Amino acid sequence: MKRETLIGLVGHPSSGKDTVAAHLVEKYDFVHLSSGDMIRAYIQEHELGETDREKMKQVSTMLREQHGSDYIVRMALKNPAPRLIVSGLRAIV
Repeated sequence: MKRETLIGLVGHPSSGKDTVAAHLVEKYDFVHLSSGDMIRAYIQEHELGETDREKMKQVSTMLREQHGSDYIVRMALKNPAPRLIVSGLRAIV
């Protein structure tokens, strides 16, 4: 399936990224992937402890060091949705 639209949402913590994404999901049938949710899932799947902000920072840094600075984006782009939103991007690629 060909991707129609890809949106990356960035901003400070609690700046409204998820609110904007929820609106686009509801109104325009986008699929929303949160980088934070992806990191939390990785922590849980690998039994790395609590998913607090410090642990998430450590794990995201580790993943970028091991797999490249665009690792989380590459993982998100595996989703075949024609309309995709990826929120919470942190690293400059």
